[in-house]
Amino acid sequence: MTIDAEGFDHEIIISNDWALYRPRVLLVELLNTDIQNLDTNPTAQVLKSHNYRIMAKSFNTFFFVANEAFPQNA
Repeated sequence: MTIDAEGFDHEIIISNDWALYRPRVLLVELLNTDIQNLDTNPTAQVLKSHNYRIMAKSFNTFFFVANEAFPQNA
């Protein structure tokens, strides 16, 4: 699933029912954010709290994956 809501991405993410709508892969545009400061980004923190982790990054888009969909030790 891709979220690109022109500045309202965080609001969409915090309003989602993660038990009902849980995509395996989530692409989120996070402007002015890099891998080094991802832990301080509020959107990334919300996704981490819902058991998503970063898998990849393009220029402004971060690829988050659900931990249960892509186990790290598989």
